[in-house]
Amino acid sequence: MPEENELASEGLGSVGDLARLKSLRIRLERLQKGLNQYMKALVAEMEGRHFDANGVLATAQGLSQRLAADLSTAAADVESTQLEEQVEKALRSARLYYREELERELDLAGVARAGQWPTYVLGNLLHLSLDLDGGVATLDRKKVPTLEPGKIAELVRAGLAKLLERSFSSGEFLSLLRSAYDHVTRQAGRALGDYAAIQDVLQCLGSTLKESGGDLQYSEAKLAADLWKLMQERRVMTEDGRILDLSPAQDAARGIFVPDQSGGNYMAALRFVTGGRDV
Repeated sequence: MPEENELASEGLGSVGDLARLKSLRIRLERLQKGLNQYMKALVAEMEGRHFDANGVLATAQGLSQRLAADLSTAAADVESTQLEEQVEKALRSARLYYREELERELDLAGVARAGQWPTYVLGNLLHLSLDLDGGVATLDRKKVPTLEPGKIAELVRAGLAKLLERSFSSGEFLSLLRSAYDHVTRQAGRALGDYAAIQDVLQCLGSTLKESGGDLQYSEAKLAADLWKLMQERRVMTEDGRILDLSPAQDAARGIFVPDQSGGNYMAALRFVTGGRDV
């Protein structure tokens, strides 16, 4: 096999060579194919399907010997490539420009952003938090499968579109929100007009929507979007004349970010109070 010692003999001097990595990838893919064939024959033999096992081995003549040789070569290739060291070296450079690249990709995607690195509010609705050392990006309090700036921008744009394109009825939403608020205050032994924690109201509202089939996964971002739409339509008064009132949170951990015309704020609680009119 003419290629079998090529990677090991090259040493670390060419570890950054993309062509060399592509060569290793081709070899590992070939090895994977052989392993799949061997596993197929092995399972068939274990299950007593001797003819099926023989069929695989007959098609791939010399599979065991070839696979053993490929495994030995692959072990040397993987060790000489030292992928961990190469990735760490590349990361040291990439980290220097990550923030600039991420914000550029978000701008190209047309996503409005607020906040400061490493935490952003995107499109006034989604929260993005980044931990480069830990290799974790969190969007709307859920881990995303990538840290690549372009991919994150795509996920954000798609998430915002999904939130904003949901059907919305201000009257129906306000009624459901009021019912959830009433339930939470009753359960807590509070009077109508007292504040209820917005997270508790969200949990109650989410349960109601799940039970009715209206929304199986009602989230913080959806509540924020619905409250934003409600404010935009200036529909904050219930049929019995009570006005929705939101109370700001002391910190982000205790609230839900609700956008408004001036940017928005984290809200910790809400209530319905008497008097006033739709804003």
